[in-house]
Amino acid sequence: MRVVLFGTGKYYSRYKNFVKDDIVALLDNNKKLQGTIIDKVSVHPPEDIVKLEYDLIIISSMVYIEEIRCQLRKIGVPDAKVCSILQYLGKVC
Repeated sequence: MRVVLFGTGKYYSRYKNFVKDDIVALLDNNKKLQGTIIDKVSVHPPEDIVKLEYDLIIISSMVYIEEIRCQLRKIGVPDAKVCSILQYLGKVC
């Protein structure tokens, strides 16, 4: 499965090694990180999701989950393609 992780902060760092699917991109709202590479993966602004091929977006945040879900909905991402990192690890999504 091709996954995109949204968020590159402490929860990304804490849980990235538990993601067993193919991480095809990272999304982050921090403009300073956009266009960089973290762990050999490109960091994109959230709006770039429409250009990417993916199966699931994993939110790697605990504080801004609902805000990120709302942001992704506004971009046109269906709720069924989004889950939190804890949902992913528990295979709830």
